[in-house]
Amino acid sequence: MRLAAVAHRIVLAWGWRPRGYAFAAGGVSALAMAPYDLWPVLALTLPVLVWLIDGAGANGPRAAFAVGWWFGFGYFLAGLYWIGMALLVEADRFAWLLPAAVIGIPAGLALFTGFGNTQDKLNVQGLFNNFQWGLNNRIHGCSGSNGGMVS
Repeated sequence: MRLAAVAHRIVLAWGWRPRGYAFAAGGVSALAMAPYDLWPVLALTLPVLVWLIDGAGANGPRAAFAVGWWFGFGYFLAGLYWIGMALLVEADRFAWLLPAAVIGIPAGLALFTGFGNTQDKLNVQGLFNNFQWGLNNRIHGCSGSNGGMVS
């Protein structure tokens, strides 16, 4: 199967498939981090995310948010497995936190990738992370929907 055929199949996916592809691509992307350090895998998974966002563009920002959220959820679920293992060190005291930690934290962090993919005016990361150096060697906070451009 050629790369163009794979791209078309992913872009034109509908129903539950885009969310499944995004979740799987996010989970595989976690292999790029320690302890595996298979960073070349991002050359396969990030284009899948871009193709899914392109396919969701016709359905509006809600579909793009869903694709981003599922990608982030898969990524953080696979990448933050160690939090659950840490809670099991003293399982008699902390086992009740396992569902909130293993599912809740990745679900909350996936909101950032979801909102980052909406390509809409609401960019949650942009509201907090748009500090830039100005020409006068001072840091300027430029929060807004303009991508943090200092003008």
